Amino acid sequence: MVATTAADERAVALPEDVLFEIFSRVPSVRDVLRCALTCKPWLRLLTDRTFLCRLWPDLAHGHLSRLLGFFFQNERLGDGKRAIRRHTRQRYSVSAPTFLPTPGSWLGPGGDCALTSFVADDGGSFNYAELLASRNGIVLMRLIPRSYKRMKDALIVCLCNPITGERHIAPPLECACLGRYMNGYAILESPGRSMLSQSQVLVTGYNSHGDCHLHLHSYSAARRSWSTPTRCHDGNSFFLEGAEAAQVHRGLAHWLYSAHDRTDRLYILSSEGTAVHTSFAKLPISIISSPTFLYVSRDDRLSIARVYLTQMDVWTQQERDGDGHVTWLCTHVIQMSFSKYSLGGKWFAFNKGSLLALYNSDGGGIFVFDIERKVMDKVMGCPPCLLTNGYGTCVPFEVDLSEFFLLQLGGLSRG
Repeated sequence: MVATTAADERAVALPEDVLFEIFSRVPSVRDVLRCALTCKPWLRLLTDRTFLCRLWPDLAHGHLSRLLGFFFQNERLGDGKRAIRRHTRQRYSVSAPTFLPTPGSWLGPGGDCALTSFVADDGGSFNYAELLASRNGIVLMRLIPRSYKRMKDALIVCLCNPITGERHIAPPLECACLGRYMNGYAILESPGRSMLSQSQVLVTGYNSHGDCHLHLHSYSAARRSWSTPTRCHDGNSFFLEGAEAAQVHRGLAHWLYSAHDRTDRLYILSSEGTAVHTSFAKLPISIISSPTFLYVSRDDRLSIARVYLTQMDVWTQQERDGDGHVTWLCTHVIQMSFSKYSLGGKWFAFNKGSLLALYNSDGGGIFVFDIERKVMDKVMGCPPCLLTNGYGTCVPFEVDLSEFFLLQLGGLSRG
């Protein structure tokens, strides 16, 4: 709740330049949010895009200011009975989610810190949390039940916002079609809103011992309910390519797939937030044994990047023609000058027209690669904890701070 008249009158007496000097010394985003809620003049100032860009000048220069850090785990809690019993008895998880800030991160300086430094622990439940995805300041996790039967029969997911401290635990999703193969996740937001309470979650999964078709489930945080699952393609015939976290573009979540024999071309699964309308289409793009992933270009087109040794090629979706057909064209072939980093490591879609690369070999680090400019900027060195052994998880935590403030506080400033 925003403070009233007396505080407003005192705040008006301070010139904008003085307030700029004050806010520029506030150590974290959360503290700046608290300042905005102190009085109406400060609220109006901290929802003014021009002032925000002045406060955070990096917002207008490139993409690095969006990356606040990484949430990571070096291991996941095992799926078997022994793992569940062992960790229930010992009352701790293999590796609780941990946050590593980038240099100068507005989510707070310093070294590694637990997720529960930002979000209330909910009676220890977050000690049994597995990272799934992150998008625009919201983190999606799976909460592990304390019994093997509940783990087999139910999926419990949680959304949290480390900046505001909000969290939302969904009711358990109990469905025989899930089985153990849950490998696709998406976070979608209502247009013009980034509030956690208005988010939607998509989950894909299939049971290889039952109906082998992949099923798509949709969850609405506003309604606190799961939808009836949508039946998609045969889960045993197609494999997920690239990231488990969907690429969201114009309100649709997209995942890449390849055929079981890997001799075919790529396929794309697309769905809107309710999972009622889905499509599974074959693409004119062949499969290569190298990192392949979806991203959104700077001109807001869905694109696919394939990294192979010292070369990257980029395919971009074109606008629909008069008959409603969509074509894909190879728009970039880039000879990468950072060849010693191109083997191994991890790649992520990052911002529009950029990719995020992690390498810890000699001379490695964390890089943002701007595809249109063909420029690679180093963010920081790459700690070994971010390049896990295949059993852990690492998700970049990024947010457009000016957009975040406008969406979080804009309604209050107009009130």
